[in-house]
Amino acid sequence: MKKEYIKNREDLVLLGSLFLLYFLLIKDVYYDRATIELTNKFPMYILTIFTLVIRTVPTYYATKSSKELNRSKSLWGLITFISPFVGLVILSKLNYNFQAELNNLCSPILKKFKNEFKSLRVDLHSKNLNKIEYTKKRKWLEKEYNEKLNGIIYKYEKDQTKFFNTVQPVELTETVADQNNLSSEYEFCPACNSKLNKDVNNCPDCGLYYK
Repeated sequence: MKKEYIKNREDLVLLGSLFLLYFLLIKDVYYDRATIELTNKFPMYILTIFTLVIRTVPTYYATKSSKELNRSKSLWGLITFISPFVGLVILSKLNYNFQAELNNLCSPILKKFKNEFKSLRVDLHSKNLNKIEYTKKRKWLEKEYNEKLNGIIYKYEKDQTKFFNTVQPVELTETVADQNNLSSEYEFCPACNSKLNKDVNNCPDCGLYYK
């Protein structure tokens, strides 16, 4: 199944910014003595519980996005729960976490995508593109480069499978043959476990006569 390694994650920045705005609005309730009348009428623990509950929204989006990026769900969920704005903004800037062996193959593709996307953003801000045209071109760009990445990864996995299927059985067969040849030519002393020829009646190491 094809994956979307490149994806528009600007919604994470928007969600993080909304939560930052909420925090700025309620911080006066916690820290400004001028709002003491409000805190007397409105129990503080209700506001605290409400704040903790709504933190689950950005945390959910962080775990979902980190899974799509092949990164630790628990780590990014914890970071976003503690600081929603910081966690979501950083996640929106991260690339898909390819395996170490694939980085050299995929990095040039990602670099080229970033350059083309940067050029697209410049055209948008300089009014050479309107918002609708920008969205269409961005989607086309993501589709094109996702197909390239899927092709590279498919070829890599196919080559790895072919390698393991051809190399392993040969080594195993040679080992079994060597063990069979060894057992047919030699035997071992029951006292000191020294290797002996089958035509010998006593052990030269410990002197045991065993035939």
